[in-house]
Amino acid sequence: MAKRRNNSRRSSSRDRIKLRRESAKNRTRLIQIVIGLIAVVIVSSYAYSIISRPEAIPVSQARLEDFPSKGSPDALVTITEFGDFACPICRIAYKEGFFDQLFATYGDKIRIEWRDLPVYTPKAAQAGQCAYDQDRFWEFHDIAFENAPNFSVSDLKNYASQIGLDMEQFNQCLDSGQHAVTVSTNGQAANGMGLRGTPSYVVNGTSVIGYDKVAIINLIEAAIAASK
Repeated sequence: MAKRRNNSRRSSSRDRIKLRRESAKNRTRLIQIVIGLIAVVIVSSYAYSIISRPEAIPVSQARLEDFPSKGSPDALVTITEFGDFACPICRIAYKEGFFDQLFATYGDKIRIEWRDLPVYTPKAAQAGQCAYDQDRFWEFHDIAFENAPNFSVSDLKNYASQIGLDMEQFNQCLDSGQHAVTVSTNGQAANGMGLRGTPSYVVNGTSVIGYDKVAIINLIEAAIAASK
C-alpha cells in the first residue's frame, strides 16, 4: 500500500513538472510571437516611410557653398555664426539682438553669415535651409528661435506656414531630407576648424568659441583699424 502511495506521489510530481515545462514553453512561444509581430510592425512602418518619402532634389555644389547672410557683400568684416536653433546660448544671443547691435554700430562694414552646426536638432537646420531656398531664411531663423525648443516636424511646418512659404515646395524639401547633405557639410566644415559646440563664430578667419561678445567686437575693431 505504502509503495503504491509513493508511486502515486512520484507520478503526480512528474505530472506537475511536465505541466510547468509545457507552460514555460508556451510562454516562450507567446513571447516569440509577440516579438515577431512587433518586428513586422516596425519593419513595415519603416518601409512605408521610405516608400512614401518624396524624392530629394540633388543639391548642387554651388548651393552647398551658398550661405544665408546679412549685410554688404563688400563688407570689411565677415562674421560667420555656426549655430543650432535649439542651442540655448544661440537663443540668448538672438534674444539680446547682438547682431542688430553690431549692425547699428558698424553698418555696412560688417556682414553676417549663418552656417549650421547641428548639435541638437538637424531637422530644424534642414528646415532653415529649405526656407533659404525660398529666400526666407532669416524669417525662419527668427520664428525658430522665438519658439525653441519646439521642433517636431509638424512644428517646423507650422513655422514655415506662418512666414508665408510655399508649403508644397517646403514640405517636399523637408520630407525628402533634401538638405541633410547641406547641414552635414556645414557641420563637417565646423569640425574641420576645430569647432565642436554652439555657438561658435569665425571673424575674418579667426575662431571665437562661445558667445564671447568682447572677443568678437575686438576682432571687428582690429580689422577696421587695419584697413585704414
